[in-house]
Amino acid sequence: MRHADERRGLAAAIQKIDGAPTGVAALREMVALQARMNPEIWPLARMLDAVRRQDEAAEQSWQDRLQSRLTGCRRIVGRLVREGTLRRGVTPAVAANLLWVLTSLRTWEDLVLQRRWSLEQYERRLCDLLLVILTACKGSLSRGAISVEQTASGALQTSLRRPDAYLCSRLAISV
Repeated sequence: MRHADERRGLAAAIQKIDGAPTGVAALREMVALQARMNPEIWPLARMLDAVRRQDEAAEQSWQDRLQSRLTGCRRIVGRLVREGTLRRGVTPAVAANLLWVLTSLRTWEDLVLQRRWSLEQYERRLCDLLLVILTACKGSLSRGAISVEQTASGALQTSLRRPDAYLCSRLAISV
């Protein structure tokens, strides 16, 4: 697996995520990475998944990979926390877990291979979903989807206009 990661440039891709200017940009870059690299790693991951329950080394490699991705998700969420862009009411632990599972190879497989989403649809829809559930969505979604209001204290408050309908339209789900 490490050889395949090196050949695909995974280390440079992770550096790009870590070097993103904001936590939101890092989140977007992580989803873009999954969209770019999952088609290449899927056959190898599928073979590893098939043998990992009978092969201790394969299981360890699988678990190391999952743990490494979770660590990356925690770094992104940590940035969201430090920048004040993590959605109020969502704990960092829950945010990291959601980011981890929603960007998993299994989710990609279900949406792209089973449900026939294009890679562009996967990237755009997953980014939108993650931004809605994990962040304050300060202008990061489509125009007209976000309302910005000034509170009595003078602070700016953002909210989604009919988030259920918006999200459903972006994810191509009927309400």
